[in-house]
Amino acid sequence: MPKRISTRLTLYFLALTLVPLAFFAWWSFEDSQEHLRGLLSDELFATAASKAHQIEQHFLERKRDISMLASTMTVAEALRVFTDVVKLKGVDSPEYAAGDAKIRPYLTAVRDSSEVEDVLLVSADGDVVWSVNGGKILGTSLRTGPFSRSPLAGVWDRASTLLDTEISDFEIDVGAGEPVAFIGSPVFHDGAMIGVVAL
Repeated sequence: MPKRISTRLTLYFLALTLVPLAFFAWWSFEDSQEHLRGLLSDELFATAASKAHQIEQHFLERKRDISMLASTMTVAEALRVFTDVVKLKGVDSPEYAAGDAKIRPYLTAVRDSSEVEDVLLVSADGDVVWSVNGGKILGTSLRTGPFSRSPLAGVWDRASTLLDTEISDFEIDVGAGEPVAFIGSPVFHDGAMIGVVAL
């Protein structure tokens, strides 16, 4: 009989020590998990804020780049000439080719140094009169053509209406099938807005 009582007492004492120990282990685990979640959350917020700042800085730099580009006489003259040539002769004319040969090295260098996909010149009427990359968009109307609902059309419309540099939201490009954003700035000649340069 004494063995039975001693066995029972041993089991009771074990239970009395193991239950609080198990509770303490569970509580420590939950507390450490909560602490780790807090640290991870703080780290993610810091990373997100840093990335948001980098993106904001990138777009501010592009905004300065395009504002400077729009204010150059080279771009204003090219936009004026290409607008007239496209209206009168078209994009396949020798006059267009001659103008393209003059402006292409400069605007290609701008595209490459700005790390953008394209540089486009859009007339005040919304016609894409020049592009470094050329392609289907060249010669189309952003008012009525196939790109009238594109982010580029939105940027052209806002920049030419508000007479200020504008940035589009990222949207899926119909041609490329990937997200794109455009930035555009109005171009002036003799005090009148003659079109928009877009990146």
